[in-house]
Parts: sequence; C-alpha cells; structure tokens
Amino acid sequence: MAMYHFRIKTDKKPDGTKISAVQHVDYIRREGNYAEEKEWEEKNKFVGNCISAAGNKNGSEDLKCLLYKTAKFGSIRKTEEGIEVTEKATPTTIAVALMLADETMNHKPLIISGTTNFKKSIMDAAEKFNLEIKFEDRLMEIEIKRRRAKRGKEEKNAEQISLVKATAEEILKKLEEEKTTVNAETHVEYIYREKAYERRGGCIFHSHHLPKWAKDDPKKFFKAAEKYEGVGNRRYVEIEFALPNELKTVEQYRQIIDAFIEKHLANHYYAYAIHEKKGMLSEEQRHPHVHIMFSERLIDEVEKKKERAAQDFFKYPARKKKDGSEPTFEEKYRRGSPRDRKWCNRQYVCQMREDLAKIENEVLKKNGFSIRVDHRTLKAQKEAAEKKGDTSLAQLFNRMAEEYIGVVSCKDSDDPKLARLKNFRSLRNRHFDSVLRKDSVEKEIEELETKDSVQKVQMKAREYITSEEFLAQKFDMPQLQELKEKVKYEIREVNHWKRAIISQHDAEEKARLEYMTPSEREIWQKYFEMLNQKKQLAKFVEEHTNPDSKDGKMEEVLEGAKGQIFAILSSAAILKPSIKEIKKKLETPDCRKNILLVTHQILQANSLARKILKMESEKLDRAVDELKAEIFYQSISDKEYYKTREIYNILRRQYFELKKEYEKQLEVRYSYQKKVISTSRAMEMAKNIFVKGDFKKLRASLRKLQKDREKFAKNLEVFHQHEEKLQSTKITADNQAELWQEKYLLTKEKMSLEIEKNALTI
Repeated sequence: MAMYHFRIKTDKKPDGTKISAVQHVDYIRREGNYAEEKEWEEKNKFVGNCISAAGNKNGSEDLKCLLYKTAKFGSIRKTEEGIEVTEKATPTTIAVALMLADETMNHKPLIISGTTNFKKSIMDAAEKFNLEIKFEDRLMEIEIKRRRAKRGKEEKNAEQISLVKATAEEILKKLEEEKTTVNAETHVEYIYREKAYERRGGCIFHSHHLPKWAKDDPKKFFKAAEKYEGVGNRRYVEIEFALPNELKTVEQYRQIIDAFIEKHLANHYYAYAIHEKKGMLSEEQRHPHVHIMFSERLIDEVEKKKERAAQDFFKYPARKKKDGSEPTFEEKYRRGSPRDRKWCNRQYVCQMREDLAKIENEVLKKNGFSIRVDHRTLKAQKEAAEKKGDTSLAQLFNRMAEEYIGVVSCKDSDDPKLARLKNFRSLRNRHFDSVLRKDSVEKEIEELETKDSVQKVQMKAREYITSEEFLAQKFDMPQLQELKEKVKYEIREVNHWKRAIISQHDAEEKARLEYMTPSEREIWQKYFEMLNQKKQLAKFVEEHTNPDSKDGKMEEVLEGAKGQIFAILSSAAILKPSIKEIKKKLETPDCRKNILLVTHQILQANSLARKILKMESEKLDRAVDELKAEIFYQSISDKEYYKTREIYNILRRQYFELKKEYEKQLEVRYSYQKKVISTSRAMEMAKNIFVKGDFKKLRASLRKLQKDREKFAKNLEVFHQHEEKLQSTKITADNQAELWQEKYLLTKEKMSLEIEKNALTI
C-alpha cells in the first residue's frame, strides 16, 4: 500500500484566523522570508537595522509595514530588512524605533545604516532616553559609552522616558496581535518554501497558471485576491496531497499533478509547489507531497476570450436581468468571474480522492510498480479483501486508523500524543510483519506440497509411459488411442501450468527489482548471475576432479574453469560494495514493507494458477489410471484360457487398485466429514449461544457430578467393608464412634450429590 494522503485547506486556520495567500505562496515556494534556513538567519541580523530614508530602494514598498506615523515627528516602518525611520524624525521617534529594533533582535547589537548625521541622531536619542542599546559598529559603541560616562549621574527626564517605553510597548503589543492574522502573501511563501519556511522542507519544483496581469508572479495574483475579493469570500483554496514515495523524479510527480489539474482545476488560476522532505519521526522515510493554491473563480468563456483586469476579476459576477435574459458579453466582462460552487460540496471532495487514487495507480503502473494506493477506508478495504478470499490482506486492514497529531506534537518529545503515536506505529509494524511473514510461510508450505504432489504424478506417468507394458501396446483400438492422447494432453497441460507458477523466491526477487533504479537493477542481476555461474563451474570442477586420472586435456579444461572462477570472484568483489548499498536501501522500513506486500500480491494473483495445476495433475493421474486399466482389460480379454496363477495375479491387481481408490475416497470423506456440522450438534451450539454459554457450564457440572459419583461409590464400598468388619469383630467404643462418624460423613456427601443432581435436572 503506497502512502496516500489528501486534504483540502482554506485560507483560514481552525480558529478562524485568515492566512495570507501571498505569503503562503512564498511559503510553499520557499522564497522570500522563507528561503534557506542559513540565509534566513543571515537576513535576521538586519531585522534591527534603523534605515535612514522611508523610501529606501533596498526594500520594496509592498513589503513595508507602517508601525508609527505623524506629520510632525516622523514615521517608523517595518521592512524586510529591518526597522526604518524617516531621516528627519525627532529623537523621541528614533528612541521608539531603537526600542522596537532592540526587542525584535532580542537585545543583540544593532547594525545602523544611513548618513553620518542619522547615525549621530541615533546616538543622541540613545543617550537622551537612557537606552541600553548595543551597536555592532565599533566606533558608535565607543562613542556611546564615552557619552554615558561623561554624563554620569545627571538626572534624566523620567516622564519622556516612560512615554517612549509606553509607545514602544503599545506598538509591540499591536504587532503581537497582528501575528495571528496572516495574509495571503505569506501562504504563497509557505507553499513555495520561500524565506523562513525553507526549514520546513525544500521546494523541488513549482509552476502556475495565471492571468497576464499577474506577470507570472503568484504573489501578485493572490495579493490582488486579498485586496479585491469580497468580504467573507475565500481568497484561495489549497489542496495538499502526498505523492507516492516509490516515484523519485519531478517528471514522475508531474505526471500525477498535471493529470489531476487537467481533471479538476483546468478552469481555475492556480500555483503549485512540490515539496520533498524527510519524516519527522523517521529520517529514512521520504515524504514527497504537493501544495496547490487556486482561486475558486472560474475561467469562464469571457475570461478565455478577453482577460479581466485584477480589480474586475474578483468582483461579484453579473446576474440575470429582471426579465430573465442573460447579461451581455461587455456586462460580464465589467463584472467578476463566477465562483465554482463545487468546492462547497463534500461529495466532490470524495470524488477527487477517488480520481487521485486512480491517477496515482496509473502512474505507478506506467513506471513499473505493482504497489497501489487506495482511497477507501480500512473497513471497506477489509471487506473487499474478504470477498476476494485474501484473508492475509483482510487481517492487515483489521486495525485502527492512525491519528494525526500535527507538527507541534511531533517536535515535542514530552507530548503524550507523540509517545502514543510511536507506540501505535510500532504495534502496527509488528502486526504487518507477523501477518505477512505468516502468509509467506503458508505460501511456501503450499508451494512445496503442490510441487511434491505434481512431481509424484509426473513420475508415475513417466514410469508407465516408458514401461514394457505401454511400449508393447499397439494402440490399434480407438478407445486406447483416445486414452493415450488424453494422457499426452494432460502431461502438456501440467507442464504448461507448472511453468506459469511463480515461486516464493522469484516473487520476492521480482518485488525487489521494482524498488531499484535501472543501474542498480543491472548491477544486482549481473552480480547474482556471476555467483550462479561460479557455482556451476565449481560443481563441474568438483565432479570431474580425479586424482588418479592422467588425462591432460581434462586437466587443461579444469585449469581453465578454475581461472574463470577466480575472474568471477574478482569481478564480484568489485560489485560487492554496491550490492551492500542496495541491500541497505531495500532493508529500510518502507521498502521492506512494500516488498513483502508486493510479494504477497504476486503470489495471491498466482494462486489461481496453483489451483489449476493441482487440478490438471489430478486429471493426469486419473488419465494414467484409466489407460492402465484399459490396457490391462484388453490384455486379459484376448485370452480364452487362464492359468490359476494368472487369475490370482489379475484378481490381486484389481483388489489393490480398488483398495487404493477406496482409501483415497475415505480420506476425502473424512476431510469433508470434519467440516460438516450435524443437526444435533447445530442445535446444541444454538442453545449454548442463546443461553450465553450456560449449557457449556452445565455439561462441565455434569462431568464433575459423574466424577463425584464414582468417588462416592468407592468410598461407600470402603464403608461397607468397615461395617462388616465391625459386625464380625469386637471393637472398642472409640473405634465404633469413628466408624459411625465416617458413615455419617459419607451419607451426608451422598445426599448433597443427590440434591445437586436433582437441581441440575430441573
């Protein structure tokens, strides 16, 4: 079972917080703020920068966030590069900006960029408001320390300092609140794995289908959606689904994604990104998946002929007129594109899951993999396996589904959810291994039994065909000729179906080859071919080595064979490290599980061939017996007179053939008899079920009662012996009292047993 995961997400978190479509594009593409982790940390050094001009070319206006603005005192902005203040801002505004930068950078030294006058005003503000700010610039740090030492313990303006702190705290509080409202742009960065989100797993490919005004930039398209989409409308919808980790290349992944988009998103603008990351709980496990962001707005006939402008595309679509007539082309063009209502239909989600499973299975088949994904529930898959008679597969699905715990719980080693999940996966893997290992052993035993029975039948047929009795026969009679042809036909059928059978070893080898690259497959096959060749050469050398022989030609041949063995061992030694790497790859949990499952599927699909082979071998056995009996009958019917010995041999042969057939039928009868439930037995079982097992308890009580009766009879016999002895001999009063006591106890036990018997009878 290949990995299958499919879900649809909207532009809101579970708590209702809106997610930025534009930033989500950066996220899935791993760009911008979510670029590679090392690069992100390097950019973070500039978060605390104070940049001199609000219109600095270093930062795009789109990425700026206005934090504080006044016409008189200057403004503060937060950009991609850091905190920015206007060049002519007052010391108070600069002090607020410094406090914001210091908090943002966790009190690390700040990098200041700007003019010399701006840097001087920075130091003036830090000194005036007694800010414990550190600067990365060594000269600035020396100068601020000199100023603080010179000023000493002069009184500071406490009222102004508290005002600056209160302003900075208010802005920080506002920023903290706004963190929960993520814009659409952030989600673009998320799925593209840009900027800060690179650490979440690399984006290996991204693509899109957008209008011309977006200029091939998904962030621009979704920013327009954020700006112009109606209140309450979804600015984007996201589909995320796992890609089979059997596939390795972007081209293979795109076969699935393109087919899915063609079927369900052909009339929508979209952007998607393929992510490749390792499992959080298992470093060996790959998790390729795709994020597809799209607008619910349809690319209608108007949009196909003439694209709307950004501000028009997201408007409310043109309605029918009051008279029921359709709006004109121009009216539709000036209004927005209609929304596709199918995205509000839960049944459509189920349909997409089914379609995705079909697409993935087609691509897996195309790329030579036998494993398949299934969109159905475990219960439905179990029922389907039971209908097919695949009990092992039904047992695999007879389990609970895994509970999704989320990324946060996976990172927290103390989270009880994580411990529970690890325990669940461990038990599930053990269950999986035990079921498939048991199935493998059962299939191997069945294979050996079938092989043994077929070999016996073939040997019997071969021995009879080569016997003198068969060779001496002329087969001039139509009946004999027909039986002979029947035997030959059955021999051909048995050989045909014998070749169709796949052994356990061959099935495992076929499954292993599926999980190798073409180069690995070539190395693997070459290595084991060489080992097989070496084995055959070694066997030849062993069989033909004779110390007493002085045949020069044979010695020359043997020396050549030994040289070939040495050459093969040398070549195999070169390939051995590669073979070890391939074996290590095949022993990873995912590969091992899939190899076992594919082996099971191959053998299960081959079970019909096994049944037919068994039937054909039985037919061959009967055909040989029929031919043998007919030849024997023809041989004895030609004679008019028989000797006593000949009659004895004929009767003896017929007796043993009939006895053999009788014993065979007895075995068949006994095997079926064990499966048959008699009417009386069925009634007993039904009664027991009806009374919830009380009949079973009753039978146990009756068995105990019978044992107690037997014990009581023995004790009563001993008592009578003592009583006779008492009457025949003179005994003391004490001995007589003991005997009477023993008699009393036995009588009491007898009465209790009788009472219990009566109660059980009632």
